[in-house]
Amino acid sequence: MLIEFSVSNFLSFKEKATLSMLASRDDSLPHWKVELSSSNRFSLLKAAIIYGANGSGKSNFIKALSFMRKFVIESAQKGGPESAIDVTPFKLEEPYENKPSEFEIIFIHNGVRYGYGFSVDKRRVHHEWLTSSPKGQLRKLFERSKERRGVIKFGSHWKGGGKRLMAYTRPNALFLSTAAQFNHPQARSVVTWFLHMIDILPEWPWDELYGIAGQTSSIVLSSPKDKANVLKFLERADLGIIDFIPKQRASYHDPLVPRELEEINDLINDGGYDIKIVHKGKTLKARDKRVLLDLKEESAGTKKIYNLAGPLMAILGAKGIMLADELDVRLHPNLARWIIEMFMIKRINNKNAQLIMTSHDASFLDRSLFRRDQIWFTEKDESGASRLYSLWDFKARKDENIRGGYLVGRYGAVPFLDHIHDGV
Repeated sequence: MLIEFSVSNFLSFKEKATLSMLASRDDSLPHWKVELSSSNRFSLLKAAIIYGANGSGKSNFIKALSFMRKFVIESAQKGGPESAIDVTPFKLEEPYENKPSEFEIIFIHNGVRYGYGFSVDKRRVHHEWLTSSPKGQLRKLFERSKERRGVIKFGSHWKGGGKRLMAYTRPNALFLSTAAQFNHPQARSVVTWFLHMIDILPEWPWDELYGIAGQTSSIVLSSPKDKANVLKFLERADLGIIDFIPKQRASYHDPLVPRELEEINDLINDGGYDIKIVHKGKTLKARDKRVLLDLKEESAGTKKIYNLAGPLMAILGAKGIMLADELDVRLHPNLARWIIEMFMIKRINNKNAQLIMTSHDASFLDRSLFRRDQIWFTEKDESGASRLYSLWDFKARKDENIRGGYLVGRYGAVPFLDHIHDGV
């Protein structure tokens, strides 16, 4: 489970911003809280929601964790010694444009608490570190020196192969990724967590254009149980769907079409799958019949629900973390709320999966849906830099009208607009 994630000097975040999933002393909605073992001495939340004006940094915070995940998984595999790192610092103040961006995450995996982070610019990794706390005692596994390039200091609990792996690590690649490539067990365990325990849904409207329909199709084709779970989800979503039939298209390359263009076309359509959605229809004699529609013929909302279904069921079944930018776009508010509540209900979310989402829908600012420590805001200061803060910082009362307070700007994070009638 995620404990906290921090980022600084990345996109619109100039100074350090931290999202914490640690539960406060708020005793409302206990179903949102996960009590951990006594050795950890804290409780975690199963969801957080981020609000803010357009352009305030909500999506950029999701992108920060997405960058960290991708760089951990790919930095040792892709590119060469001279390849640029695809990181974007805060550009509105000149000193920051030439400073490294920093990312840090604290999480629990297989009962062990890990802390991992790194700082990078476009040319190299400046600093990198990994700690673990298997029994509540902090242990340094390794630290990549800030001052001496290429030098890594190993703690006594790092299990061998340090110097050899250090020699194989490029300046523009992470040591953790390199060690995992060489099957180092501790590194591989951490990289596996990034790979399988975090699912980041594409930013809207890319969820339709560069669809994740292929994810859902791939998941259900690999397991009849997964298909049953996805179908149950689609049926309960009240879309009139009684079945669905995904089929992977045969691989064929037209020599007259660039392979890159074929891959883009697959993404734009349905991830390389033919997907039929089955509805109940009627014959001329009013008998029931199955009607197959191509996914492309369905509404934008139905497409989004299909795209969401597979990753959602996978995360709920794997104790993972789903990050969703504007999860509720093109969904009825009741349907979006129903999806959120799936993470609250122990019977459905029995692995304690977590949801982190952004939204503009103020109807979710409801004391029966979210606790005060689950609600976060982004806002830009006069320099154009984003900051992230929690409703809990305002010491809001339990009976406070949070939705009304947010809409009138009590907590910030709303646009300040000229009055439409001024000058009329």
